[in-house]
Amino acid sequence: MSMPWSACITADVSDPAVLTAFMTCIGLVVVAFWIRRYPTSSGQNWFRLSLVSMIFWLSGTAFQVSTESFACKHFWELVDWPPALLLPTAWAFFLYEYAHARKVPRWAQVLCIGVLPTILAAVAFTNDSHHLIYGEDSRLMFRNGRLAVDYQLGPIYYLAAAYIYLLVIGTCAVSFIPILSASIAVRSFFEKLLALTFLPAVANLLYIFFDFTIAGLDPAPFSFTISLIGVYWLMIDNRWIDVQAMGRDILYYNAVDPVFIVGTDGSLYDASPAAHRLFDIGSKRQPVTRIDGIGPLFEAIQRDGAEAEADLVERHGRSLAPRFYPIEFVGGRSRLGWVIALVDVTEQEAARQIAQAADRSKTQFIATVSHELRTPLTVIAGAVKLMAEKELERSQSERLIKMTVNNVSALTSLVNDLLDMQSFETGNYELSLEAMDLCALTGKACDQIRGYMSHKGVEIALDTPQDPVVVNADIRRLEQVLTNVLSNAVKFSANDSTVSVQVLQSGGKGEVRITDTGMGIPAGSEEIVFGRFTQVDSSDERQSGGSGLGMNISRQIMKLHGGAIRYESEMGQGTTFFINLPVS
Repeated sequence: MSMPWSACITADVSDPAVLTAFMTCIGLVVVAFWIRRYPTSSGQNWFRLSLVSMIFWLSGTAFQVSTESFACKHFWELVDWPPALLLPTAWAFFLYEYAHARKVPRWAQVLCIGVLPTILAAVAFTNDSHHLIYGEDSRLMFRNGRLAVDYQLGPIYYLAAAYIYLLVIGTCAVSFIPILSASIAVRSFFEKLLALTFLPAVANLLYIFFDFTIAGLDPAPFSFTISLIGVYWLMIDNRWIDVQAMGRDILYYNAVDPVFIVGTDGSLYDASPAAHRLFDIGSKRQPVTRIDGIGPLFEAIQRDGAEAEADLVERHGRSLAPRFYPIEFVGGRSRLGWVIALVDVTEQEAARQIAQAADRSKTQFIATVSHELRTPLTVIAGAVKLMAEKELERSQSERLIKMTVNNVSALTSLVNDLLDMQSFETGNYELSLEAMDLCALTGKACDQIRGYMSHKGVEIALDTPQDPVVVNADIRRLEQVLTNVLSNAVKFSANDSTVSVQVLQSGGKGEVRITDTGMGIPAGSEEIVFGRFTQVDSSDERQSGGSGLGMNISRQIMKLHGGAIRYESEMGQGTTFFINLPVS
């Protein structure tokens, strides 16, 4: 390189190859400014360095094509070596930090960005004294109609080329590994990065093994023109190092709520993975009217627009509320289609139903308690008023006093039931357990009901084993359960009939079976039988009174004992209740 380097700065912009190279450099400058929009993107400094390296490399290539002097071509060839080394290094570091969210180790930065390019630059600019990159036999020649240099390659050339190809292989691996594990929202992004990375390497391999050239030169730098077009496309597609766009994709692809993109003609353009899973969608471009549950939604928005109201869509146990968003141009004057989002409101719908049930329960509570309070209070008030206003015979006074006592007892029972229910809700219900004979307690309950409901004329037949059935129980609470069930059995049995009561021990449990001869309980009435303020006959004309709390309280008491209460019934044949708990 005996001639001054300034004499080699000539550029023939009329040459398509030279013009392409310079236009590409201008494009790279635009890209460098464009990425300033994304200051938080990982690896951005390495990306900038790769752009700068590419600009120097392509500029040197353009000057090399423009000159016809061997010395100048040789000069620019050697000048291109440092940026040719920096470019794949910076690109590899950029992809490493961007794809894996890790910083390049400090030692790798110093070695690959500082030491090795400096050494290669020193070797390149002193090549004429040692010829380790290009030999003395390098000469000018015509290649594909252009004047080019046929180089004799030295050992440093092969070492540098091997290093660059190791970088390219590593870069491709860095781009390929995330493809295997990336979500669908960003997978295509890494696929494009891999293609852009691999393209220049392919061009260089074609040059080495098949003598493929552009303007008589290695096509690798020119292949970056195509890569740059890819970069432009990624920018326009709003996917190039754009965290916001990727975030939107992640929301779309990972949303648990189904999303449909529909044309104005009713064609399905796209659907989120959640929509595919939930609605078993096959191919796109099918009419949405063929998708179960979506057809009525589209008909609604066609009729009423964004203000359309539609019923909930029920799918696989989920309740989905439709939301409609128009896709429009120029302030709504040109509508392209619709986004239909189905928001999962399963929990809200369940909560709404629970609230409605609670409201109905409250209404039922007020009605039931009012009824159960009014009747005995009316009787008590009437009896007391009669005794206060009139002088009654002894027999009449005794009858009124008995009526008053019975109704006070009913009121006391109702209040106790309400207090028990509140105790269960607050968790303050406690048991006092002790060993007791289930047979004796059942007999006591039977005697109590015989005396309390003698007016029914119902016989209670008790059958117990000879040996005691010993259980751990709260005597008062278990007796409450037995009297609840027995009183119901007598209450719902016909006059002068028989209620059978059997006590037995089986399978480590003591059990009481109470069988009546009533009309029976309809199938599927368990929640009514054991519910609050409910009876199977819930009409105002029901023949039997009661708060509707007794069986609910009985079930709660048996659960606290570690036992259970259930029933078997057949309409017209009566009902048998089973009360069981572990033996002591």
